[in-house]
Amino acid sequence: MIMSDAQKGEISKTLGNYGYNEDMSRYPCVLSDDAGSQYHLVLSDGIWLFSEEVHYGDSSCGYKTEVADIKSYSDERLNEMVTSHYPSLDFVKETLGDDWSMIALECGFECDML
Repeated sequence: MIMSDAQKGEISKTLGNYGYNEDMSRYPCVLSDDAGSQYHLVLSDGIWLFSEEVHYGDSSCGYKTEVADIKSYSDERLNEMVTSHYPSLDFVKETLGDDWSMIALECGFECDML
């Protein structure tokens, strides 16, 4: 799936709002959910930008885009985030290894918990 120009613009704007270089090609970008045009960018160690297409009842669409830093969340809060998709934070850490923090934040993003 190719990211729309509108979503690229939303991501660039959000990068600038958080003090990052607005050129998103500087950051590794991963399509994490093809169905929802959901992407994440690795901004630095432990910090990600998440963006997804949102459809509204009137058939219009927009984009939800947020930056999250794993250091901003307690293990208790991260556990709340991941239990929407997984049994527990410990399960995520044990099962997903080095990717656990991105997955925990992605769960929070998907559930509007960031």
